[in-house]
Amino acid sequence: MYFECKAYELYKLGYLKQSFDAYENVLKASEDFKNNVQNTCYKWYDKISECGIDEINNFKWYDEVLSKNLKNFKGDYDEFFLKLFEITPENISSCIDKAKLYSKIYQADLAVKYSKKIVEKYPSHIEANKFYNSLTKVIEKNKYLDECDKFKNYNNINEYIDDIIFCLINSCGYSEEDAKQFVKSEKEMIKRMYKSEDPANDVAMDFYPLCG
Repeated sequence: MYFECKAYELYKLGYLKQSFDAYENVLKASEDFKNNVQNTCYKWYDKISECGIDEINNFKWYDEVLSKNLKNFKGDYDEFFLKLFEITPENISSCIDKAKLYSKIYQADLAVKYSKKIVEKYPSHIEANKFYNSLTKVIEKNKYLDECDKFKNYNNINEYIDDIIFCLINSCGYSEEDAKQFVKSEKEMIKRMYKSEDPANDVAMDFYPLCG
């Protein structure tokens, strides 16, 4: 990601040759990553794209679009950048794949911005819309979870319980039925947590077996 940001920064500054050279490094970095990622053990889980980090395999844009344009337009920088940033019916699947990669490497804002750009150009494209909608839905969910890390100005304990249920489902991976059963069986404890203004997500994480 560092190399790509640097390459784009050079392009915006008008240093086309230097940017072209930097994009060659971007392609090399993507190839190096693909060759070495199998030897790397990733232990965490990415909530944005709902996948294990070791499932990163979205290099279609680099393998097809970037690689092709680097070969076809070496020295013709104006045409290279014109083609590089195009979203066309021929390369749209590669562009969607790139948005998915952004989402997997914790570039959620960039993933949303890029996938929105795709949808705006091709509003009837089913796969593009599906990914964009799922991405924004997950981001909204994670934003709400972040809000549950603090005790809110609840009108009543029922609103607090609703947040605990939400956190149990989305932080701990439990079904709605199991989450409701938990709060039902822990009414007295939840009352104490409400009075002491414990954040809803803390209650979920501390008192559910798979999270605590």
